[in-house]
Amino acid sequence: MATREGIKEKELVSKTMLIPQEEMLEKMSRGKKIKIGIPSDFSKVEYRVPLTPQGVDLLTSYGHEVFIEQDAGKMTNYSDDEYRAVGAYVVESKEETFQCDIILRIAPFDYDEINSMRGNQVLFSNMQIQAQSSV
Repeated sequence: MATREGIKEKELVSKTMLIPQEEMLEKMSRGKKIKIGIPSDFSKVEYRVPLTPQGVDLLTSYGHEVFIEQDAGKMTNYSDDEYRAVGAYVVESKEETFQCDIILRIAPFDYDEINSMRGNQVLFSNMQIQAQSSV
C-alpha cells in the first residue's frame, strides 16, 4: 500500500472517515464566537455586499454571530429576510455593526466611521491611501 509522509493510506482513511459525524461537529464548534459586522455602503455608491446569505449561513453554522445593517443587501437582491433566515441579526444602524470584532465592507471607511468604532477590531475593506492619509 502506498504511503504519504510515512502514514499509510489505510490509516488516513480510518482516522478521518470513521469518526462519527456528531463527534466531528462537536470538535468544530469549540472555538471563540466572533461577532461580524456588515454595514451598508449606499452612501458610497457601492452596491456590492461582502457576504451573501450563503456565506452568513456558513459562519453562523460555526457559532459566529453576523450583524448586518438593514437593507445592506437590497441592491444585490438579497432581502433582510434571507439574512434572518440563516441566522443573521439585521440591525437598524451602522453604529451597531461598528461594535463587532470583525467588520466587512467593500467601500473604504471614512474618518467619522473609523472614529465611531470601538477599537481593537479587524477591518476588511478597500483603502484609498490619498483620501485616508490622515486616518
